[in-house]
Amino acid sequence: MNETKIKKDFLYSYRNHMKKIRSLEEKLCSVKSKIENINAIDYSKEFSPGISRDTNLEFLMDRKISLENRISEEYLRSLSIKNDITKVIEAVDDPTLYRILEYFFIDMKSVEKICHKIDRSERQFYRLYKNAIESIPVDLVLEMSVA
Repeated sequence: MNETKIKKDFLYSYRNHMKKIRSLEEKLCSVKSKIENINAIDYSKEFSPGISRDTNLEFLMDRKISLENRISEEYLRSLSIKNDITKVIEAVDDPTLYRILEYFFIDMKSVEKICHKIDRSERQFYRLYKNAIESIPVDLVLEMSVA
């Protein structure tokens, strides 16, 4: 595996982790919505041989608690990842390159927003982004990846 790929994989780990958390939060919202919209069982209608899991309050409450616990655990893990990435980014001496890495990998801003903040074109951004990745010491990345 080449050095640039190792660096990018490490730097993207926080963004990817936050996507996973957002996905869990969306599932939690869906479960909460089902809980709020649950209706009492109408026993006056014909007997149905089972209750759907989507209408079983006990199942939904268990799922909600499980998702909340997973989200809490993932947030704690994301803080550790974010701290490691911040330490690596702080090794970059050039302030513009540092800001690009911080905006993109920590603040998760879009390329368009970063270009606006640093007052550069998209083409200049990608050139600076490449230089920023190259300026990160790979040994530091490997050290943080192992830790």
